[in-house]
Amino acid sequence: MNTPSITDEIKAVRLTANRALHQSPFSSIDFGFNYSERTKEFINDQYYLGVPGGGDLAVPSEFLLEPTDLGYLGISEVLSYDALALVNSGALNLIRNPNADVAAGNWDVTEKVSTAYIRANIDHTLFGLPLTGNVGMQFVYTDQQGHGFEAQQIGVGVAAVEEITGGKEYLEILPSSNFILEVGDDMFARFSLSRTLARPRMDDMRAGRNFSFNPGNNNENATPEQNSPWGGGGGNPELMPYIANVADLSFEKYFANRRGYVSLAGFYRDLESYVYTYNRIFDFSGYPTGGVTPVINEGIISTPENGNGGWIRGVEFSVSAPFEIFHPVLEGFGGLFSASQTESEVQPDPANPPTPMPGLSETVVNGTLYYERFGFSSRISARYRSDYLGEVAGFGNGRTLRSVAAETVVDAQIGYEFQSGPLEGLSVLAQVNNLTDEPFKTFENGDERRTIDYQSYGRTFAVGVNYRF
Repeated sequence: MNTPSITDEIKAVRLTANRALHQSPFSSIDFGFNYSERTKEFINDQYYLGVPGGGDLAVPSEFLLEPTDLGYLGISEVLSYDALALVNSGALNLIRNPNADVAAGNWDVTEKVSTAYIRANIDHTLFGLPLTGNVGMQFVYTDQQGHGFEAQQIGVGVAAVEEITGGKEYLEILPSSNFILEVGDDMFARFSLSRTLARPRMDDMRAGRNFSFNPGNNNENATPEQNSPWGGGGGNPELMPYIANVADLSFEKYFANRRGYVSLAGFYRDLESYVYTYNRIFDFSGYPTGGVTPVINEGIISTPENGNGGWIRGVEFSVSAPFEIFHPVLEGFGGLFSASQTESEVQPDPANPPTPMPGLSETVVNGTLYYERFGFSSRISARYRSDYLGEVAGFGNGRTLRSVAAETVVDAQIGYEFQSGPLEGLSVLAQVNNLTDEPFKTFENGDERRTIDYQSYGRTFAVGVNYRF
């Protein structure tokens, strides 16, 4: 039973100031300082389940469920029961898992981030056209520290465990510029250039790792890359963040007193650095071998690393329109629509072909229809995303990359706000998420028929009441 305990604490302070400017292309200058300190601890509680005294245990009737039909396997019915309820009842013993990979899964990470910034706000004209926006700079200083355990399995249920720490300090300078040019009546062109930062996952910055020595591979055929007696995996407390040079360009047209708009945008991300899992050669000199003299001291260790080079690019079209612009009888009705097409490429290992950036679908489409009038409000929304390379929980709750099938998720809600009378200010809302019970599916080798996961989460219903006075 895998039931980790997680504590995540963030402390932050922000100081800002503004100075107005006159007779200048800039209307004002903002400057300030942000400080945040985040500490996250992961306690890897894992247990084996056992019957007290050994032997068999009859499942108490209060935990029994309807038998499962496995007729397609030639088995008519299989016993089904609420396993978690059985564990919580105390009917089973919980025996802590003592193995090395579990011990190495305990970690804590602290990151302290200090950010100083200055931004000049633009209020000027360009070729006689109104120009607004800003230019600025951020100075981001980071001090990150990871703590964990280095563990090796030395016998059945026995692990050698030592504490390990590591960390890194670095400064990143992030310039940015945003320009908005009013090229016509309620028509705008937007352009921005910036260098951006996204911090890596806290668990990727853990210091702990597990390693192994296999005497069966300790022979003259062993090489660091293949058949080495050494192996291991873990975190990387010296991990740097995602860094990207970003360019965005969009054109927007507003209408219906700016309650509606249509826009077309393009974007490009030059990935200066990104995080991926890398198998690298590691020197295990000095690590215990159980008295065996190793023929080599190098082997493969799997850790998060910073990759160099890659890109993301795409276009997006969106429109938001109140339907009364088509006919007055449609007042209160409206819709929103957006569609994006994205391409990406990263190549962590030069020996292997490039892959798409994990988590990105090539095609994403969103649509919403709504009605809002006389206190009534209702809407239905649908989101489609094409298949993508996703990061999911694998064996032992470890993260792994798998192909995720395309999905269409539909949500709906309806509400009413009392406009007058003794209930004025009272509003009620009902909503349902995943109306069509869309499953989550993963597959292998590019063939959706080769299913790995098929998870149905069902629909989520919620009701709410709000009162304003």
